[in-house]
Amino acid sequence: MVNPINSANLVYSMDITWFGHSTFLIEGNDRILVDPFITSNPSTEADPQSIGCDIIGVTHTHFDHIEDVVDIAKNNDAVVVATFEVADHFASKGCKTDGMNTGGTITVGNTRITQMPANHTSTFPDGTPGGVATGYIFESGATVYHVGDSCLIRDFKTVGEFWDIDCLMIPVGDRYTMGPRSASIAVGWIKPKRVIPMHFNTWPPIEVDIDGFKAKVEKEHGIDVEIMDPGQTFTL
Repeated sequence: MVNPINSANLVYSMDITWFGHSTFLIEGNDRILVDPFITSNPSTEADPQSIGCDIIGVTHTHFDHIEDVVDIAKNNDAVVVATFEVADHFASKGCKTDGMNTGGTITVGNTRITQMPANHTSTFPDGTPGGVATGYIFESGATVYHVGDSCLIRDFKTVGEFWDIDCLMIPVGDRYTMGPRSASIAVGWIKPKRVIPMHFNTWPPIEVDIDGFKAKVEKEHGIDVEIMDPGQTFTL
């Protein structure tokens, strides 16, 4: 059931903590953890037991995006938001869930969540199909767009036409997602106020010149790029 947002509880700022790879804790009206990959993530020394959240957003089911979903969800009594089939999977593991699909919008707590299309494969670690890959726009004090894993798709132009994005989290690591060149084009289409690159330098196959990406985006689009260190928090 979609509940109205209680305006009395709204905040108008947001803290964003990056744990490396595609894992972010977004603290606005609610605490939103996206793609929790902590235990085996070589970029972070964080303890998944110490992470508090109200909502967990799952973009797709590759191991490096769902590794710690069940434990963190149960520890926090958090709601797992995912595509309908993936939500059913986590419900079967004892998690609270709220299933949706691309193009749809739901409200969980005091956060409005729109699930966006992405172009990428999605398979559970055991080989079971994981449905489609997605991204999310979270309206939770500020408006942020976590692209998920994707190549460059023309849907990004629609985002720039219909949304005012305060912060864009976008993959730049190439090989499995967009690389710096494609990601820079996407930034130009989406037109966010600022950019945080993700899904890069976790392992050698996705090492890129991240300073070069920053310079390219800032020169070509005049949009600030925040290069974060794992564990660092950025305040919008």
